[in-house]
Amino acid sequence: MRQVEKSVASAEGALQASPDPTCETRDQWSDSLRAAVRQKPLASLASALIARNTHVEDGQPGSA
Repeated sequence: MRQVEKSVASAEGALQASPDPTCETRDQWSDSLRAAVRQKPLASLASALIARNTHVEDGQPGSA
């Protein structure tokens, strides 16, 4: 039983120590998006509205 506990503890430690590439990619994408919105807020708003209207026209409901 102790061997199993040691194995589980070792696996948990390895998972916590290794970075999650999905989270890193999401964080990089979010940072890039925030920077783009800060640099050109009106263009970002216009792009979002166009994208939303395009989805509504395609028959997909918008987020609002």
